[in-house]
Amino acid sequence: MSAGSGGKADRRQCAGDTNAAPLLGDVDRSTCFSERTSRPDRFSSGRRKGDVEDLSLHSSGGKGRLEGSSPVRATTFADDLARICAALPADTPLHLALTRSYHGEDRARLGALSQLAEALGLTTVVTNDVLYHAPHRRPLQDVITCVRESTTIGQAGLRLEANAERHLKSPAEMARIFSGYEDALARSVEIARQCTFSLDELVYEYPEEPTPPGKTPQGYLEEITWEGAAWRFPQGLTDKVRATIEKELKLIAELDFAPYFLTVYDIVTFARSSGILCQGRGSAANSAVCYCLGITAVNPVEVDLLFERFVSHARREPPDIDV
Repeated sequence: MSAGSGGKADRRQCAGDTNAAPLLGDVDRSTCFSERTSRPDRFSSGRRKGDVEDLSLHSSGGKGRLEGSSPVRATTFADDLARICAALPADTPLHLALTRSYHGEDRARLGALSQLAEALGLTTVVTNDVLYHAPHRRPLQDVITCVRESTTIGQAGLRLEANAERHLKSPAEMARIFSGYEDALARSVEIARQCTFSLDELVYEYPEEPTPPGKTPQGYLEEITWEGAAWRFPQGLTDKVRATIEKELKLIAELDFAPYFLTVYDIVTFARSSGILCQGRGSAANSAVCYCLGITAVNPVEVDLLFERFVSHARREPPDIDV
């Protein structure tokens, strides 16, 4: 079940087709993909478990999905799906995903899923439930499954995929295997067009740095920087010095680097309080903020050092402060 566009509000009144349930799958393998990365505590031992809260959290703009193929608890699927639909707000747009399992019952199963979707007022989409980019990567997926299940390849049995079909298929191949489900395929294409994710968006997220109660890392960094500026420039700040510090703090805020600066500040403060000699060096000497924090000993404003050599939008990577 995918939270996206095109759902119908009348699904809350539908009970679902329980007679179709044995062909539909297992709610125990439900998943809400965006929640898996941001809230790992929702999922245990590699099993993909979600709840109504998870789906509701991601029903606006995000894509959640409920699907499955295990026959163990299949008879509960239709009832569970109806319950989840009823629990979500009436205006939550939802889709039911159609996926081929290649177990010999796809025609009947996809037909039953389509009937269930219609009964619940849902629209359908198609997916290949991809686990790897190409068929030859299936052995690696088997290894990952065994790691998750704490077993070996020889003992994994039915816990391994039965074939190597869960790979990225071409548009032509998807159109072929889902012939007769052109509307569902078109909706999948539309969802794909709405996805704006880029690999360039993947950046390292620095761990949270402890700060005084009620203060954000950026706010605390700015506070101790201005305190340090008063220490470094006891005669007062010139317009050039003030502008330089403000410019650096603004860029640090935009790139969310404050926790990193606070970590280095804590290291230097601890070292000096313990009588350990230390000194910041390298491109960190180009930073007025580092100078005010006592990390470096060179006034970069006085000698016109270029801060962008240390931190810049173009580099988009954390600075390297050698101490």
